[in-house]
Amino acid sequence: MLKRIITAVIGIPLIILLVKSPSDFIFFAVILAVIVLALKELFEVIIAGEPAFEKWMAILAGCLFPVSVFLGIKSSAENSHFLCSAPYAVLVFCFIIFFLYYIIFPGKEGNAFAIISSKFFGIFYVAVLLSYLLPINEYPHGKNLILFLFFVTWAGDSGAYFIGSLIGKKPLAPSISPKKTVEGAVGSVVSSVLAALICQVVLLNTFDITSCAVMGFGINIFNQFGDIAESMIKRAYKVKDSGNIIPGHGGILDRVDSLLFAAPFFYYYLKVFNTGI
Repeated sequence: MLKRIITAVIGIPLIILLVKSPSDFIFFAVILAVIVLALKELFEVIIAGEPAFEKWMAILAGCLFPVSVFLGIKSSAENSHFLCSAPYAVLVFCFIIFFLYYIIFPGKEGNAFAIISSKFFGIFYVAVLLSYLLPINEYPHGKNLILFLFFVTWAGDSGAYFIGSLIGKKPLAPSISPKKTVEGAVGSVVSSVLAALICQVVLLNTFDITSCAVMGFGINIFNQFGDIAESMIKRAYKVKDSGNIIPGHGGILDRVDSLLFAAPFFYYYLKVFNTGI
């Protein structure tokens, strides 16, 4: 508990400073670094027996996606059509190159399909889903929107942890994550919605209270599914944490798992219901 609190006290102000930085390149660099570390942790779990070279090549391939998204966002008008389609080209060619590797360098044909599937899954699961933070940051008040997403997520995680620890009894998903409880899940929803209402006053006063409450509720639901999804992966590979880089919290992937599903939801919600932006 003490390690978790110390990490939060140090980490949250640092994250706020990085998000509020006037340079979009700093925000992009931070997201790219998180993607690299999260991919490394994931590949150490799901393709643990493969050579380090193959893991890093898959990580490099994954990095091409956020790079292409960022270049598309920042492209000039004459190049925008080409560069905005570049992320899809990255996925297509990564998929093809993974197969070409095993064709050109034979010897692992027996499990090639499983390894290729794992690599492509990792790229989509981490690099593609986290890259949704980049276009959100480009909206008017984008930095505040990112902080809104983070605060709602953190509040939901904290609510689930403390309420679940205090009064949690009924298992939420016992076959996947035995420690998660229905009471903790409800506490998580309430905490996220309350955080969203506070953020409406502090960060997003161009949005009405109802919109912020709905966004907070939706983000929380996707946060919880994202958290359970990572638990399902870890349980399948019999690991407790994705890593140990963050004291008291595990790995990078353990900290961003909630955002993986919530970021796409938030982006598309803003695209469809863009009142207040």
